[in-house]
Amino acid sequence: MQDQTTPINGLLLVVAGLLASVCTVVAGLWLWQHQGSIVDALDPAQPLAVRWAIRCLAVGLLAAAQMTILAVGVGRFYRRTVVDRLLEWTFAGLFAVCLVSAIALGLVGK
Repeated sequence: MQDQTTPINGLLLVVAGLLASVCTVVAGLWLWQHQGSIVDALDPAQPLAVRWAIRCLAVGLLAAAQMTILAVGVGRFYRRTVVDRLLEWTFAGLFAVCLVSAIALGLVGK
């Protein structure tokens, strides 16, 4: 079967991916900046654990944004190398560790 991707579809995919990564970076930075007010609003039993959960989530979001930029943006315009794949897997692993840590810390702080 033939590939139905036209150049405009490829460009739209890149723009959508880059827009999603920018929104993810903004969300991660917002979480990091406003972690204190979020913890105050939640009023948890262990506020320090919830504060660290929010920090882990913010770092995980930033890693996901970097992975998206590498996969969608850079991969479309440059030849992919082993280093690119290694960085993608590193960012994916970092995202997974941060997400699990955020969930665990959030449950501890509840």
